[in-house]
Amino acid sequence: MLKDPTRGPSASISAQTPEDEIDLMELVRTLWRAKWLIMACAVLGFLIGVWYGFFQATPLYTARATVALESRESQVTDLTSVMAGLGGDQSTINTEVEVIRSRGLAEKLVDELDLVKDPEFNAALRKPEKYTPGAIVRNVVRLIRGEREAALPSETVQRDRTVAAVQSAITVSNLRQSYVFELTAVTQNAEKSALLANALAEAYIQDQLDVKFAATERATEWLSERVLELQTELETSESRLKEFSSNTDLISPEGLVGLNRWTAPIEWSGVNVSAWSASGLWARCVRGPGGG
Repeated sequence: MLKDPTRGPSASISAQTPEDEIDLMELVRTLWRAKWLIMACAVLGFLIGVWYGFFQATPLYTARATVALESRESQVTDLTSVMAGLGGDQSTINTEVEVIRSRGLAEKLVDELDLVKDPEFNAALRKPEKYTPGAIVRNVVRLIRGEREAALPSETVQRDRTVAAVQSAITVSNLRQSYVFELTAVTQNAEKSALLANALAEAYIQDQLDVKFAATERATEWLSERVLELQTELETSESRLKEFSSNTDLISPEGLVGLNRWTAPIEWSGVNVSAWSASGLWARCVRGPGGG
């Protein structure tokens, strides 16, 4: 029995090839039939975006302040590194950036602006959200675990969290090839952002002044102690000199003057005697030894 060569594997493959191809016209017809559903989804997405942007999303405002680094160096009373200005190398600039970001300055801002009472930075003062997706999930998890609502944290914990929130709201950068720092504050209020940026700049400047004043005070204290030591050494030396003078027979200036007056006639008389002896010797030489 002979087989038909057109009914082999190659024939089945060629028969399946047209079914695997995508018909673009058919796809367009399908999308056109669902055009109203697609338009409804697009309009719904647009309305949700408008609702979230104008009613749910919190606007953020950015304020910037600039501070210049003083790189000139100065010294106090010729003491090396007692009160020196900041250098201009990259390591010094990076150090000052970290100083501005430090927790110490953030704590000063929190205390000066009383940010512990600000719900934006102190999450414990915010009203609990009940109908947001995150709040719903947290409530469900709390009910499943049988947990109670968390108690209000202590004042210390609130302050620490407020300081951390202030640090996260502040960024510091150095403008390239310059000694200028740019301080950026981002909050939910434009005036608050400007106030926070300016307060941070003032706190940094005041901190630098405090450091310099402290260095000056240490230098003054060191100089005062050194002057007292030198004065004590001088008084000790003077007392030793007086003790030495009292135990030793020294000629006073008046005694030296009297001694000079007493020895002067002797010197002149010695000169006369010598002159007289010289004249007698000359006479003997002229007359000769025999008297002639």
